Amino acid sequence: MKKWEKIAFAAISSALLLIPVYTMPFMGQSSSADNTEKRELAQKPALLEEGQFNTEFFEGMGDYLADHFTLRAQLVAAQSGLKGLFGVSSSEDVVMGKDGWLYFDKTMPDYMGETSLSEIQALRLQRVGTLMEEYVESHGATFVLTIVPNKATIYPEYVPYYYPATTSPTPLHTLNNVLKDENWYVDITAALTAEKGTQLYHKRDSHWNNLGARVGYDALMTDVGGKTGAYADTPYTIEKVWDGDLDKLLGSSHKDEQAVWQTEFTYEYTSRFRGEEDVLITTACADGEGHLVMFRDSFANALLPLLAEQYATATFSRALPFALDLTETEEADVVMVEIVERNLTNLLAYAPKMAAPVRRMPTATDHGNYVTAKAEKKGNYIQVSGFTDGIADRIYLAVDGVAYEAFPIAEGDPAADNGFTAYLPAEHAGKTITLLCEQDGVWTTQGTIQ
Repeated sequence: MKKWEKIAFAAISSALLLIPVYTMPFMGQSSSADNTEKRELAQKPALLEEGQFNTEFFEGMGDYLADHFTLRAQLVAAQSGLKGLFGVSSSEDVVMGKDGWLYFDKTMPDYMGETSLSEIQALRLQRVGTLMEEYVESHGATFVLTIVPNKATIYPEYVPYYYPATTSPTPLHTLNNVLKDENWYVDITAALTAEKGTQLYHKRDSHWNNLGARVGYDALMTDVGGKTGAYADTPYTIEKVWDGDLDKLLGSSHKDEQAVWQTEFTYEYTSRFRGEEDVLITTACADGEGHLVMFRDSFANALLPLLAEQYATATFSRALPFALDLTETEEADVVMVEIVERNLTNLLAYAPKMAAPVRRMPTATDHGNYVTAKAEKKGNYIQVSGFTDGIADRIYLAVDGVAYEAFPIAEGDPAADNGFTAYLPAEHAGKTITLLCEQDGVWTTQGTIQ
């Protein structure tokens, strides 16, 4: 190829590649409304900032053009589709499975055994659940907790071979075994596995579909003595109407199948409802009975209509920490906690907001001043959190001659087996708090907290 031919080829190629950029003034530009990547698009940089030349202008303009060139969303989707033909994912967050199934990459560590739940962590989770149940029942309500399994846990047969399944117990299997005799825990994995012959999870979304949510509903209502089988005969149609979250990560406009209920739900939203991802949703149903409070994540989006239809009032909260004291203020009859498998250790990261239970003051020997803790005002409580010297079976905080049991949780650090958090009455503000720890039946003091 002659020199002028090389120059012409380069010029023509560059011109073609830049068509989406230099047509922006005429054809418009990609906007945040077209964004399917779950991130903020780059903003147009200013040439001058506070009267000075912006030294990062050219870098910022490059990012802006890369995020806003004409037909960006369509071209990204086309690239994703082309890669998909060869079984290659265009997003590091999406795993291309067999027969068109997609999996969320962040669930693969559980599937392959790269995560673990120690015996101590499992026992801590058991104690957390027991303390929540005690509080809820002390206010006349029924408590239930469940972990919704990852998609790969129920449908491993569509995971690609280069993601080998673990032969060791996963954290969920470990926890299911530890909590199997707790009447407040629902092993929803067993219920879903028994019904998996009917497709219960979306192919191209990380969540269960409406049929999976129906299985979950029946399992939960069986445990709380509610109306099970309420939707067993509800007709539905399978329609390609679902925008899968994993498809969105791929930039695809593909519509996934969903079971669409052919029934009229009568509940109403009593909160300012914008969507199922709202942090707080409240509902009312004239034909419902009782009052529900549910702490949940996105898996409960599909559960919401099924539950809202059964209760006279319902409160659904996504906020962390769980405001368990809503049990009292909402006069709940039933309190549910739902969390997905990949986030189950979040139960050890944030202590539920509730009045710490009062305990009989133990006789303790002095162990020295090892406590590392802080106390701060949080609404109607004093939140006391910190770390003990070593792992304890029980942790009490004593003030004004009263002992309160703390959750075995270090705020924001689920792996800390020696952490604690408790919400004490605000009347104890400014007073000296003594830390008491029990290990193998022996109580010791570990110093004071001011």
